[in-house]
Amino acid sequence: MESPNRKKDTSSSSIVSSLPELVNLIGHNLSPSELVPCLQVSRLWNHTLLPLVWHTINPRKRAWKPDKLEQWVRTSFVNNCHLVRDLTADWDVLLETAAGRCRNLISLVVHIVARTPSEYLYYSSSSSSTTANDQPPPPLGLSWIFNENENVLRNNPRQRRDMEWFWQLVDQNPGLVCVHFPHTAFINILSQVYILETVSRIKHLRELNTRLMTLDLSALLDTLPQLERLECSPSRGTATLSKNHSKLQQLKYLDSVQVSRFIEVLKHLPRLESLVLSRITPEKGPSTSTYEILCETVSTTGVTFPQVRELRVYWMSRHEERYVMVMLGLFPELRRVWLPHTFGDVRKAMWEKCYWLEEINGRRVGVVDEWKERRVKDAAEGVRN
Repeated sequence: MESPNRKKDTSSSSIVSSLPELVNLIGHNLSPSELVPCLQVSRLWNHTLLPLVWHTINPRKRAWKPDKLEQWVRTSFVNNCHLVRDLTADWDVLLETAAGRCRNLISLVVHIVARTPSEYLYYSSSSSSTTANDQPPPPLGLSWIFNENENVLRNNPRQRRDMEWFWQLVDQNPGLVCVHFPHTAFINILSQVYILETVSRIKHLRELNTRLMTLDLSALLDTLPQLERLECSPSRGTATLSKNHSKLQQLKYLDSVQVSRFIEVLKHLPRLESLVLSRITPEKGPSTSTYEILCETVSTTGVTFPQVRELRVYWMSRHEERYVMVMLGLFPELRRVWLPHTFGDVRKAMWEKCYWLEEINGRRVGVVDEWKERRVKDAAEGVRN
């Protein structure tokens, strides 16, 4: 216990010294607009608050005008790149500057790279005082891109440059935990061998979104066995796995799937909790229909995947909804379902096969009241645990 004779130090210097500790506790609850004014208080505050301000950069959350964005990047962002941990780079000027300076990223997201008007761009260097003309910028000298698809890249210099900057960022940030590839077909200008070799060096990668890149699903998971969340569009005919991948918890499969083949994939994902499919397509060959294959798999073989708690199917025709209705029986522990429509026979199938349902198409209130009431009634009667 503190001595009553001891005077408490209430000098201005001691108060200022304790402020960073206080701000560090509350800073994560403040918005960037609330944090920025605090930066003017003192250098000591700056030391604590600057990392919080610059931790996440996402221009999508701010309606930046192209000229204002370029000015901000050249005068402010360029000097604080070392503090950035989560980066969303959807502007060419932001991607360019980050590629030369960001080396402490844990998250890198690139969607569709937007163009800053040429009169605002400085391609030569961040300190250049002259604006660029309409001539395309020279290559960065990364021959592993240029030599792979020479003709395509020569005719698309800006896309080539974007890919160079993106892969430069990936290569110089080995601590990445999350990577989203650019949403462009130009991501496929590199060979699968190079891509897998590059991402294999990211030892802590947990989330990967390859978007439009066509990779072999088995090779990708073998290269990154630590992946927990994957969004991909695998190469045609590569939706097969030969061994278990026990880390993967979420799979977004952005391509149509054939039922029997994909069921074999699910058998090798024992911890999968969330499954998102673009579309379920008919089986090839006239001998056995997709519907018959599904019915036999569910009723005869008794294969189920109780670990899956969420199912989404983005598109289904009136004919294909039969497949989805039967497929619901594969996931007896479903909590969340998202389907293009949930009325008529589809809703009846959910009622019969999804006892634990808590959410339909993102809604919890009203739409699942019947399920809740049934569980309460069954619990009271001791019908089902």
